[in-house]
Amino acid sequence: RKDEKQMDPSMIWIIPAVPAAICILLLLWWILLTILPVRNHEQTTTSRASSAPVMSAPAPVSAPPPMPAYAAPPPMPAAPAYAPIMPPADGIARMAIISGLPALQEYPLPGNMFLLGRFYAPEQNIQIGMDEKSVSRRHAQFRANPATREFYISDLGSSFGTSLVMPDGMVTRLQPNREERLYNGDIVQFGNGVRARFILPCEARSSVTQL
Repeated sequence: RKDEKQMDPSMIWIIPAVPAAICILLLLWWILLTILPVRNHEQTTTSRASSAPVMSAPAPVSAPPPMPAYAAPPPMPAAPAYAPIMPPADGIARMAIISGLPALQEYPLPGNMFLLGRFYAPEQNIQIGMDEKSVSRRHAQFRANPATREFYISDLGSSFGTSLVMPDGMVTRLQPNREERLYNGDIVQFGNGVRARFILPCEARSSVTQL
């Protein structure tokens, strides 16, 4: 119809372009919504990581210094051997108290056979008294044979015994009522503490044991 208005040809391309433009805008908007949160999360994570305190590596633990090497202690010296005792020049046997009593004295032996005990009692033939609590009243017996120059000591069943102190320091307790030969310089222990050295006109124990 001639009276109908005809469409402007310049508007023909605009009509289909509008939906396309809307689609493009929606696509761009979706892309922005998708990318921005990711970038914001990355930036937040990076900022947190950068603001977190940096833990320094622990200092290396040095090994403790080695303990100084100590030399082994020197061995204990052996017990000293008896000092050589010369036999009495006058031939008289003697007994010297060397420990265990307040008075350390030396005196000649009073006979060829006598007893030793805590108290002097000549009526019981106890010719030497050693007042010490571990010495019995009738403690030991001494016997000598001048012809053979042999001397003996025996324990009489005392409470704390009679012992022979050897040159190496070993203490050997005597069997009761059994004689033990004595040599010049021998040390005898009566009870727990009284020690006496016998100075006799005979050879020393060391000279006999070396044979």
